[in-house]
Amino acid sequence: MTKREKIKIANCLVRAIKTKEAVNKETHSFLANWIYSGEDGRRAEWLEVWEMVLEKYIPEETPALFRATDYINDGKIESYTGRMYAAERFLKNCGEEGKLLICDTENYYGVRFYPLTQLLRNELEIEDSLFNKGFMVQYIGEDEYIMRTDVECCSVYKRIG
Repeated sequence: MTKREKIKIANCLVRAIKTKEAVNKETHSFLANWIYSGEDGRRAEWLEVWEMVLEKYIPEETPALFRATDYINDGKIESYTGRMYAAERFLKNCGEEGKLLICDTENYYGVRFYPLTQLLRNELEIEDSLFNKGFMVQYIGEDEYIMRTDVECCSVYKRIG
């Protein structure tokens, strides 16, 4: 992916969430790859796109965000969820070393995140969206946000049992 393509996708993501307009074909492909890849399959160039998005997008909401993990990657861009039940479900797959990160974005002004699920909710309302409606309805339940992990802004809880 060229730098120009990354910038174009990042700009489209920021514009689409603000204006509720459909994403273009390149951005749709980027998001589909991100969603279907899982943690281990995510490419460095995709993280560069999210880096650009997080620099440009200023959130209007202040949710509590959760992340279940077996290893804390401080400073890394990762997926979070806005739903505790989703984090608990993911935590069950983390084994004995599992940890739950909680970030109350209201108390840490300046934490940047991108509400990916909100973009998909907006896409559901767009008649000619490139996304499969059934997939969107199912995926929206994950309530995914993209955020850089910052342990200074998170509470960390170790799994017991």
